[in-house]
Amino acid sequence: MLIQRLYIILASIILSGCAATYPDKITVSPDTQLLAYNQISENTPKQLARWGGVIADIKNEKNRTRLEVANFKLKSYGRPIVNDNVDGRFYVYTDQFLDPLVYKKGRSVTVLGTYEGLTDGKIGEFEYKFPTLVQAKVHIWKEIKEVEIEYIDPWPYWHYPYYHHRMYGPKYKKIKTQHKSNNDNNIKNTK
Repeated sequence: MLIQRLYIILASIILSGCAATYPDKITVSPDTQLLAYNQISENTPKQLARWGGVIADIKNEKNRTRLEVANFKLKSYGRPIVNDNVDGRFYVYTDQFLDPLVYKKGRSVTVLGTYEGLTDGKIGEFEYKFPTLVQAKVHIWKEIKEVEIEYIDPWPYWHYPYYHHRMYGPKYKKIKTQHKSNNDNNIKNTK
């Protein structure tokens, strides 16, 4: 009986370590109602929102920075799921200076801010109404690059369930892996 309790306690500790959490900068209490990107209309009131995506443009103004972000759905811990299905774009205004060398086009961000309404703008020559977040906190994600590695299998002859005879030569394998860039370790926001 004691051993079963220990197993249950151990399992709950291990599983609680696997729980997805948002970065501190963009965390809110669990009972907070957040506005989803797809809930926006002309009459949507001001409300707290947490959206994410990829930076499409950055503009530093006198007292604030504006990001234009292509919106993507978020993973359970807040990182954008970047694919070919862009939900739209939105503006983010923050009172901090965001360096364009760090917050450059193509970087993934998640933003927590107050929805203020729709702002007229353009994407190229196309007129667009941008949902706008103000007083935003911006979390930039580390870049992940996919790397393909080719190597010769040191045991090419006895692979279950297939037998690879030595007359066919060594067996080559390709592996795809993800590599997080170390360039982001020293990134800091300045005011």
